[in-house]
Amino acid sequence: MPQHHHHFEPKPDTQNNHHHNIKNICSHTDYPDVCLRTVKPFLAHHFDLMNVLEAAIKACLFQANYTVSVVVKHMKTSPELHTALSDCKEQYTNCLDNLHRALAAIPSHDLGTVTVMLSAVLADVSACESGFEEHKIKVSMHVEGMVSITASNCLSIAGLVPS
Repeated sequence: MPQHHHHFEPKPDTQNNHHHNIKNICSHTDYPDVCLRTVKPFLAHHFDLMNVLEAAIKACLFQANYTVSVVVKHMKTSPELHTALSDCKEQYTNCLDNLHRALAAIPSHDLGTVTVMLSAVLADVSACESGFEEHKIKVSMHVEGMVSITASNCLSIAGLVPS
């Protein structure tokens, strides 16, 4: 039975098409603009698929760390919010652990682990992100849903890697 994988053909490693390469990879995600904007700062100079995936996970980690700091700040504002957000803080802590595990699986190209960890991240943060809306917490314009958006992009990029 033929397997239907998007085979990603990287172009030769020339200076000019690096941007095009990331753009091409990000075009396969649900949020290509966010992908491009968040991944580029974490890319050094290697632009193969695994490097872009690693950079995407780092971008997600950055968003998650930032969100945790905002959550902690909100928790200090009222006892009611402290209670409402303590579960969230725990879920984001799990999320950070899972992102670190996903990153650790990159060097050995262990995509199974990467995918499982990223899926767990999405599950953990989706409950929290809807909780933010419920409690009318404007985490900030830049943060609303960013962890799940960047995690979703990571999963899309991981899906491009030929197995």
